[in-house]
Amino acid sequence: MNKKFFLLTDTLPYELPLIYSNKLLFEFINNSSEWESVDILSSNEKTKDPSEPYNFFIFKNDNSKRMIGLVHPLGQLHMQKFIEKYDTDLIDFMNMQSIYSLRYPTAINSLSINKIDKIKKELSSMLDEDSEIINNDHEEFLDSYFQKKKFIRITDFYKSHLFKKLEIKYSLLLKMDISNCFYNIYSHSIDWAYLGDKYLAKSYRDKNKRFSSQIDKLMQSINFGETNGIVVGPEFSRCVAEIVLSRIDNMVYTRLKEQKIIYKNDYEIVRYMDDIFAFGNSEKTLEFIIKAYQECCLEYKLSINEKKVSLEKRPFLRKHSWVIKLKKVLKTYFEQIKNAKNLNRGLLEYININLIDEIRCIIMDYEDQKHSIVSFLLAYLERKIRNTTMILDSMDNEKNKIYLINKIIDVVHYCLIFSITSSNVIKYSKLTYLLSRYSEKFKDQSVDDLLFKKALELLKYHSEYAIELLNIIIILKRFNKDIPQEILFEILTKNESTYFTYSTILFYINTEQRKYSYSKIRNYINKNITTFIKEIHEDLEVGLQSKDKNRPRKDILSSSNFYLIHDLYSHPLITSKTKNEIKILKKELNKVQRKNQTVFKVFLDYIEGFDKPFMNWDATDDQLIATLIRKDARIDSSFYK
Repeated sequence: MNKKFFLLTDTLPYELPLIYSNKLLFEFINNSSEWESVDILSSNEKTKDPSEPYNFFIFKNDNSKRMIGLVHPLGQLHMQKFIEKYDTDLIDFMNMQSIYSLRYPTAINSLSINKIDKIKKELSSMLDEDSEIINNDHEEFLDSYFQKKKFIRITDFYKSHLFKKLEIKYSLLLKMDISNCFYNIYSHSIDWAYLGDKYLAKSYRDKNKRFSSQIDKLMQSINFGETNGIVVGPEFSRCVAEIVLSRIDNMVYTRLKEQKIIYKNDYEIVRYMDDIFAFGNSEKTLEFIIKAYQECCLEYKLSINEKKVSLEKRPFLRKHSWVIKLKKVLKTYFEQIKNAKNLNRGLLEYININLIDEIRCIIMDYEDQKHSIVSFLLAYLERKIRNTTMILDSMDNEKNKIYLINKIIDVVHYCLIFSITSSNVIKYSKLTYLLSRYSEKFKDQSVDDLLFKKALELLKYHSEYAIELLNIIIILKRFNKDIPQEILFEILTKNESTYFTYSTILFYINTEQRKYSYSKIRNYINKNITTFIKEIHEDLEVGLQSKDKNRPRKDILSSSNFYLIHDLYSHPLITSKTKNEIKILKKELNKVQRKNQTVFKVFLDYIEGFDKPFMNWDATDDQLIATLIRKDARIDSSFYK
């Protein structure tokens, strides 16, 4: 495959607005005559052009948030260049060192006909057959640059033959995880893990061009020079974390062997990222295992989360028994509809109330599993709805069909309020598009009206989930009704992620009708950006008085503010007054010195006109649907501890 597809799959966090894309950056380097001659070592050896990620917060649970990072485009280009040179080194290391891991890069991804056909079929069910998007390059259907072994999702392990085999062989299961793993990985420890010796790595830190030394510098550079923690969000960060975690696994293996505790005889360990599952028949053996992990993690500045250590007796994973119960509930629901002899609104209402009550009870019984329950439920409903022969085609009365769709909308909306995560909003958005198509099919506006009303309730009553719900605003652009200006204004003023919020709302109001009716929002955004740009320009003027006049310009270009300055310059609703302020700054930034055959020069060439935004201001329904489908295909990448 084209190695540059890494830039489309592995450098970005999952939790981005649907209109964000690296496609123009990918096309630029793919067609660049200079890119191939640029070497990863050509930039500053110590820092590799440090850049600041655009950090934002999403809800980790009901009470706390986690920070996610959108790597600066300069940093993403460095990641791309690193992969082009060292991808096989990473694969070779992982294939040799992964003893317990359930998910690690094992090869470069290849085109799977089955997977392509599956995605094309899903696209076809939501788009016209002759849509250009369905016939795009197959490589765009890939969800990751690397193939993963052995399981893409942790749920794949739970359902596997391997898990059943371990349950038969062992009577005890010890579960633990590493506390705030990604935020605590020390970048220098990547080199320690690769060489297997901290002191050897320190001695030769700056004297060797080895893979691990380069990745240490890379992870610092994309995190603004920080050595504590790696950027949380990109799939690539997971691959990097595996280097350290696999080394810890090997240290644990050695320590246990020294204690005469033999792998696959006395115990077995499987690890999915920072979640560790230790199987055994003796509590004493499991005590040795947890002690070994505690000690080995400390050597890499990590620690086991003591609050999440738990011991289970066979049968394991009792907290996951909700799956069987929920499947049974859903199966019964659709069978009742399909087999009912005298189906009418009253019966549909009764069946639906029962379904919601049973879902509510399952969520109450398994509250700590509610995110997984909602995710499963939304995915199940989507599959059923796409397979219309199982629901609608068995019904004679068209009014009953429409009524059933409206009742399913009630269920979907009700369930989402228990788990408003980025991944569940993606599933909800797909369902909204899918159900809206029935509104067109039956020429009945009530379906669209209800979809709009329910989405509006989410925005109105759950505005604290601003980042997660931005994609709802994006999909509502297609509806004829308008989101009340007060709701959007509240999201604007409450949300701390300016770039995403401004971009999403500007995308929504960019229609002939809305750009006038949302004048308050337009004026607010333009005024704030103008003030923001003036403050940056004042800081720049002060910086230009220093000896190194190039430094303050570079600092602005590599800051987290870059995205906002660069992208909004090209939006049609930004006033000429605001654009002129950005233009003054842009001219100053274009004075930054360029050295040939460097990643930094390629970055400067790309942004020179501020005319290739990362936000797709003209995104069509077809493009948004395709993005939803691709995002849903890589849903495992959205969960970090």
